[in-house]
Parts: sequence; C-alpha cells; structure tokens
Amino acid sequence: MSRPEIAIATEKPKTLYLTLEILKKLEISSMVCTPDDEVCSLAKVLLSTEEEAPDLSDPRLVLLGETPDEEQVRIEILMRLNDISSPSFVVAGIDPGYRYGLALNMDEVVVSTHVTRSPLKAANMVLRWSDYISETYPGCRFLVRVGTGSPLYSMLVIRPILKHRASTDIELVDEHHTTITSGPEADISSAVLIALRSGEAVTPSTLELEPRTGHIRSLKRLVNRLTGGHRSISTAEAKRLLSGDLSLREVVTPLEPL
Repeated sequence: MSRPEIAIATEKPKTLYLTLEILKKLEISSMVCTPDDEVCSLAKVLLSTEEEAPDLSDPRLVLLGETPDEEQVRIEILMRLNDISSPSFVVAGIDPGYRYGLALNMDEVVVSTHVTRSPLKAANMVLRWSDYISETYPGCRFLVRVGTGSPLYSMLVIRPILKHRASTDIELVDEHHTTITSGPEADISSAVLIALRSGEAVTPSTLELEPRTGHIRSLKRLVNRLTGGHRSISTAEAKRLLSGDLSLREVVTPLEPL
C-alpha cells in the first residue's frame, strides 16, 4: 500500500465534510478512514478529533474541532507536510496595493497565502496569524514585513495592526524586483519574496503621509470601493485619515464586513 499524504479519521459527518472542503481549496488529496484503519498509521498527516484520534501525542496529528478552523488547519497541515514541528521564526509578508498579497513564512516555508482588496482584512489576517503563533508557539518570534512600493497602502495596513497590537515587530522592505510574474498569483509571489527580505523597522515617521492630491483621490476611491458605493468621504476626512486623526475602520465599519 502506498503511503497517503493525508488521512482523515473521523466519523462525524459535519467535521468530515468541512475538512474535505478545506482540503479541496488547498488542492491536496486525502483518504478518509476510520480511526482504527491501517491507513491512519501510514499517512504523513493525520486529521482527527480529540475524541477519535488513536494517539493524542502523535506528532502527525492535526486536531479538528466540530467546525474546523480553516486557517489553522491549513497551516498545521503544511507544517507537518514540511516537517516543521516547532518553528523558531515566522514572518508575515505583505505586498500592499490595490490588492494585498499576504504570505505566512514559517522557517522559510510558506504555510498560508491570501489576497484581499481591503487593508483592514489584510490587517485582520496578520493579527490572526500573530495570535495563533503567540498562543501555540510562545517562544517563536513573529515579524511582519511590508513592501514599500506604495506608501499610502503600506500605511493603511500597518496602522490597524499597530492599533490592535502596538508591540508587533514590523519592517519596511524594498519591493524592487519582487514582481516576477503577472496575473492573480503576482500579489502572492511578491508577498513571499517580501517575507524573505530584511527591512528597516517602522518608526512613527513611517506612518506620516503628506496630504497630497494623489493620496486624497486614492483614499476617496478606496472608501467607495470598500463600502460598495454606500459611503463617500470629503477631502477634509481624507486628510484626517492621512494624518491618523481618523481611522479607516471608523469610516467603513459596519459597511464593510470584516
């Protein structure tokens, strides 16, 4: 019998269905088995619930809740497939712009990627990653690296991260030569490269932007897009956003689902 990469050992219909949906998105094949099936012992990664797992100390095990956390399951599967048990250094790479590319790099292995058009959703994902790392691997260093190709869009994702967790380590990284492809994957590939580059630590002056006409125009378009045209901002509000007196979250919430 060939060794399957992933085995799912659960007889709970809802958990099984949701887990298969997660694996479908990851484009990873798997086998479904009962907890006492031989396939469980052969698989490189074993997905099961706390009640059904043959051995809770098995290093291959990824525990599933009744409603599995898609992001956590994704990360832990890729960790085990790449033989990462206790990471020492984790970097979130962000390629800011009209679309935000996000990449989570764990000991130089990419374990999660996302693309979003919202700087707030990008910040939320990075904060989720930070929470997961600090809770699961308390001795691991977590660093955020943000590309500098667009100062406005960089600022829009950095500010909400620091507002919710002021102690977050953030570096600004030169984006030169990080765009090596085109199309939907360009933002992700750039984020991956940004995560691998050293940068300069963010300072208070980093978050300061002049109220230039281009920045004001871009902010007006962004707010309109994020709220589906239900909210527009004045030039005065755009200037307050640039100065930090007003946050993007205050402007678009609850019109944008976060």
